[in-house]
Amino acid sequence: RTAGFREAFANEMGLDKDHLIMADVAGGQSPQDLMAAALTAHPKGVFGLTGCWDQLGIDPWNTGKEAGRGKDMMLVTLGGDKPPADLLITKPEGYYGYVEWQPFCEGWGWVETSLAILEGERFKPYETRYLTTQKNIDVRYRELYGNP
Repeated sequence: RTAGFREAFANEMGLDKDHLIMADVAGGQSPQDLMAAALTAHPKGVFGLTGCWDQLGIDPWNTGKEAGRGKDMMLVTLGGDKPPADLLITKPEGYYGYVEWQPFCEGWGWVETSLAILEGERFKPYETRYLTTQKNIDVRYRELYGNP
């Protein structure tokens, strides 16, 4: 899903592969260290950030803000459970929103699909239904969690 987001973002913004970075924490660096390195390597760069779950995007975004580069970043996360909703409802600079994988996140769909196949059941995969942004977080938050 991260690669799909990256491709859609690049197409929408007219970016070629030279303008895309796929940071992988499997190499032993933290998301914060990877972001700090990117900021150092590109002191005049602007960044569109995402991660394969909310916190993996929020951590490097926080690093950029702490480095005084908050205006150089736009974050869209993937997941959308309560902690990022609690953050988004404050409408922080540079956190555009999240693609909601509610109610069980994408991993649940894999489990549900696998069980259905094993049991010979018909199934309909979970589909992303919401893009929650600063514009609609107030309404969406009340729908999911009540008043903030």
